[in-house]
Amino acid sequence: MVFRRAGQILAVIAVHLFVFFIFPHALFASALGAAYGDLAKGQYKSARDGFVRAAKASPKSVKPLIGLARVYRARGKAKRELDFIERARKMAPNSPLVLNTWGEYLLLRGRAGEAHSAFHRATRADGSPWKAWTNLGRARLRLGDFEGARLAFEHVVDAYNQTPRNDYESLIAAAVAASHTNDKKGALRLLTRATRMVNVVPVEALIASGHLFYSTYQVGDAISDFKTALKLNPRNADALAGLAKCKKHDRQYNHAALLANKAITTNVFCLPAYLLLAHIKLVENDTAAVNEYVAKVEAVDSGHPELLAIKASERFIANDLVSMEKVLEKRHSVAPNDGSLLLALGRLAMLQRRNSEAERFLRRGLERNPRDAQLYKALGEILIRDGRGTEARQMLERAHRIDRHMVTVVNYLKVLDYMAEEYVVSVPKEDVIVHTELRDGFWRPRLINEVKGLVTRYRNSYAYNHSRPLIVEIFPEQKWLAARAVGLPFIPALGVCFGRVVCVDSPLVKSKPFHWRAVLAHELSHAFTLGVTEGRIPRWFTEGLAQLDEKAERPLEQVRSFKLYAELNELPEMDKFERSFLRPRSPYDISSAYYQAYLATRWIRERYGEQGIRKMLKALSDKRVEPASVLY
Repeated sequence: MVFRRAGQILAVIAVHLFVFFIFPHALFASALGAAYGDLAKGQYKSARDGFVRAAKASPKSVKPLIGLARVYRARGKAKRELDFIERARKMAPNSPLVLNTWGEYLLLRGRAGEAHSAFHRATRADGSPWKAWTNLGRARLRLGDFEGARLAFEHVVDAYNQTPRNDYESLIAAAVAASHTNDKKGALRLLTRATRMVNVVPVEALIASGHLFYSTYQVGDAISDFKTALKLNPRNADALAGLAKCKKHDRQYNHAALLANKAITTNVFCLPAYLLLAHIKLVENDTAAVNEYVAKVEAVDSGHPELLAIKASERFIANDLVSMEKVLEKRHSVAPNDGSLLLALGRLAMLQRRNSEAERFLRRGLERNPRDAQLYKALGEILIRDGRGTEARQMLERAHRIDRHMVTVVNYLKVLDYMAEEYVVSVPKEDVIVHTELRDGFWRPRLINEVKGLVTRYRNSYAYNHSRPLIVEIFPEQKWLAARAVGLPFIPALGVCFGRVVCVDSPLVKSKPFHWRAVLAHELSHAFTLGVTEGRIPRWFTEGLAQLDEKAERPLEQVRSFKLYAELNELPEMDKFERSFLRPRSPYDISSAYYQAYLATRWIRERYGEQGIRKMLKALSDKRVEPASVLY
């Protein structure tokens, strides 16, 4: 009887435990898990409803409130996101989950100092997630504390090596930290494990993997991961912005802009999308569009380093160097060791062929951060383009020691090795150096004489002598020319000009037939027009002059493309002409642009003669706003 009574009591207790504790907890966990799954898939309405059910099942838990905040963050609803974070902070002000989420909100809005404080408190709390340490490192990077960031990231990596956590969020945090400590392979292994986890929608892991592949110059793999993430969640703004970045890298600018605009439609606070669009418009010299996108970012995060880089670049293009230095000072007052703005300016100057200014920017950047591989790489590119192979090798080797994933650096070093072993240097005159692999008595003197004749002609027509020797490099294979020019094995060009250094394919290159003398004349013409103007000549003008200097018939595809655009009334206005060279929509764009430049320059020469051309070039070198005004 006693045992029966005891059994009944235990049964009643078990029922009460199930009804009041186990069942609500199971209901809460189930609702929370389903809501996070819906959030990852981009099903925001059902995710919101799931978090609401979880909140009802466990009113004292902050997890549903944080989940709701993340739903509204993904949708770009900043006020609603902040409402739920504030409610969670009132309930559990010292919770590491709440502190980490609060810090993320602050960091996205440029309040890096406050975010750092929140993340630091989160890392000191019991049971702090590794994500808090990873975010602490990101906040320190934003503040320019590179050493502190390294220590935060290494803490996560060491913690994982000592006591591995195999939950989804910890794997991603450890992978991101590993990527910042240059352990790219280890980071990729962790992300691969995360993407293969059962009962998880691995969108966040795929996006992190995409960014990792992009940082190691494996753009094809990055595109694959971003596309896979978008299949799982077509509305994920981070994945759209990441894919847009890859398309921009592949020079598919229209597609990149389309994806960036789609990301903004999904989440109006997707700052990477605005910044990407501003970059595209900056190179197109569309100041109005740049200012529009800059204003959008500035309203959210006025101190964003990439935003400041765009503003400084815009001032540089306008030759407003005083304002440019003020923008640099704004960033360096917060992060004195940050060379990223100077890197951006150096790359822009390089793109505009203003190599001496690019070199100055990059050296200033290295003074601030002598551990930045990208600065060494960019400076190495400038030096190799300027014919200073020994100095270039030193910079490129330093970049390679810091980051061994840079394919272009490896290729540049191979080119320098090849040229040191194979090339014979000829000096027909003190101020012209010809590098060629050819040693036979038939081709060698003919090539050198051709160079000498063209150089003499241009010195007379442009009334200009280079202050240092002019270097002409003749390559026996297309792959070496491509690697010399861009660090990759292929470019659709037979010659390139970097200023005083001209590189062309040999007439013996086994490709489609081409007019070798016209290619050499074209590139040497660039060497003189860039030299006269110190690189400030518009692209259409230097290309037009180079085509005139070829003294050859225009290719048929140029004429056909130009006629097609003329019939469709789609020829660009002269003030928007540069875009056709810098951001062509198709091969027809660039062919038509070359012919239009040829016609415009021919008209100037016929109307105003060689003296008019010289006046325009002199005006460009004097930094006048309207070079054409000197003709009237």
